[in-house]
Amino acid sequence: MSTKFTVLIDVYINLFLFKEAIEAIQNQTYQNLEIIISDNGSDNEIKKYISSLESKDNRIKVIRYEENIFSYEDPELKTFVLCNDALRVAEGDYIFYQSYDDLLANDYVERMVKLFEENSDCISVAGLPVGMDIKGKLLEDPKGRKKNIRKRFMSGHELALDHLKGGVKFSSPGTIFSFKKEELIKYGGFHRSVELSQLYGIVPFGQTGFDEEAEFYWRRHEGQLNKELSRMGYCGAKELYSLIEDFNLRDRWTIYGKEVADHVVKELIKDMGRKSASLAVYNFFKFNFFGAFRSFRDSFSRIHFWIFFPSELWKNKIHLLFSILRTFSFIFLPIVYLFDKTLPSKTKPNIVIKLKRFLEESK
Repeated sequence: MSTKFTVLIDVYINLFLFKEAIEAIQNQTYQNLEIIISDNGSDNEIKKYISSLESKDNRIKVIRYEENIFSYEDPELKTFVLCNDALRVAEGDYIFYQSYDDLLANDYVERMVKLFEENSDCISVAGLPVGMDIKGKLLEDPKGRKKNIRKRFMSGHELALDHLKGGVKFSSPGTIFSFKKEELIKYGGFHRSVELSQLYGIVPFGQTGFDEEAEFYWRRHEGQLNKELSRMGYCGAKELYSLIEDFNLRDRWTIYGKEVADHVVKELIKDMGRKSASLAVYNFFKFNFFGAFRSFRDSFSRIHFWIFFPSELWKNKIHLLFSILRTFSFIFLPIVYLFDKTLPSKTKPNIVIKLKRFLEESK
């Protein structure tokens, strides 16, 4: 009997995307699957579809929640609760969590299991993330990638350190990793800082495998929660600072030396300072004051927020200009029309044409 592979997936909205995701899981060439669906307070249409799946496919387990578990003040509460509840009942030797809107290539699971079986020291494995739009069109050529360039097997801490310094060995999404269940549980399960907890809290403590022919289709669309959260000023700052304490990251990394451990924690905090400063400034310059305030609130007590704040003000200044032009387009547009009419077409600056187009689209 082959080893069992468990796929966790949760759903609340967008039945058409969930259907595509589930069908791709069910149609895997590797058949010894356990599929755990977390019905996160979905509507009746989705509930009926899930019940139909459950009655026809004995590989499917369903965990039902009467109310949707989600809070904009605690966005990853959902992942923390749903995934850890599923992990407690999972029977598979390997665990993979995917979003309801992503897709697996038909042989994805088979290739992941093969990686684990080839190297007994592997505690995590991953395939190649490929961008896809909401209609299923690929947004990039997998063969022309500039990231995810690494060996079939390597030390997990080397992968994490390379990512920390902006290397090419790994690129998002961080939840692309499949784990040995016993190792996932040993190192803390699913944390609210989902991606960083996996890449820096679990992957580094064993070998990690990679199959560049195992394609994971990472859906990118306007309805993505992370895009909405960015507009609301959320960048995961509180979750990262909690992760450092909850997973004892500094102590955990000391097996590679105290200097390395200090470096990892320092760089994670530094990078979050830059991200939160950038998001605060970006939203402020877009006149999204609520989003700017949230980023500021979550990070203002951290020194790296203030270290990066001046440079982010300068880097994002173009967004302030666009916001001013968009807000006061009723003033600027007549002026641009005047230039457009009076300047000869042959000598008309390109900036006038572009500005006219931008202001008309902003009306």
